[in-house]
Amino acid sequence: MSRVFKWLGVALGGLLALAFVAYLAMYLISERRFGRTYDVAPLAVTRSTDSLAATRGERLARLSGCFGCHGPDLRGSVFYDEPGVARIVAPNLTQVVAGASDGQLARAIVRGVRVDGSGVFSMPSPMFYHLSDAALGDLLAFLRTLTPAPDTLPPTKLRPLGRLGLVAGLYQSLTGTIDTTVPRPAVTPDGPPEVLGRYLALTSCSECHGQDLNGDSASAVPNLAIVQSYAAGDFAKLLRTGVPLGGRKLDLMEDVALGRFAHFTDDEVAGLYAYLHAEH
Repeated sequence: MSRVFKWLGVALGGLLALAFVAYLAMYLISERRFGRTYDVAPLAVTRSTDSLAATRGERLARLSGCFGCHGPDLRGSVFYDEPGVARIVAPNLTQVVAGASDGQLARAIVRGVRVDGSGVFSMPSPMFYHLSDAALGDLLAFLRTLTPAPDTLPPTKLRPLGRLGLVAGLYQSLTGTIDTTVPRPAVTPDGPPEVLGRYLALTSCSECHGQDLNGDSASAVPNLAIVQSYAAGDFAKLLRTGVPLGGRKLDLMEDVALGRFAHFTDDEVAGLYAYLHAEH
């Protein structure tokens, strides 16, 4: 009997040793992937300096969801905290801005590369990539009005299931998903409503509905071709309130509509409708 217990002890010790080695390998691989750096130069974008630049930039920050993730005062927020998976913290932008050049901030926004060269996992830089240089200039003008405030939040933390997801390829940095072969516009498009509408769809809707705006059936995110079934007034109601045809409750769309899309001008709503209704 003692010999049996001895071999059971050896086997258990071996299994624990294998588990430790496996976890250590997973930890090291996930750390490398999470901390991967990208050789992307700061962007040569000129900050807007006219008297209304910061006002335009703040509106753009609201349309883009900056206040949703980084908090109402942009001092950061914990926007995801799942036991065993991860705690994701949107950083304190007042501190980030104070420690970065305009070129570094622009690079972080549209290329997803932080000041230290690491990539982003949650910020929708694939959507922001389509912002014009002029819009970025306005956004920089607003960000430079922020007064640095102390950090009060815990850091982002990967937990075992999150690390496993990184190793398995279930999660990845959004930085590497940006199609940089597509040229970015220098200025916000002007002209027919459909042209402005396409720009707004790429810079406002593609975060959830995808770069092709075809949605994701697995996540119950519809193809934006659905807009073809909307009358103009119903579409405006959807953007302003988040209430779709039939009056169903769409929690995510309601949050986005009230927090972001309510800041669209009437002309922008009309442009989006013209593009999505006739072209997509």
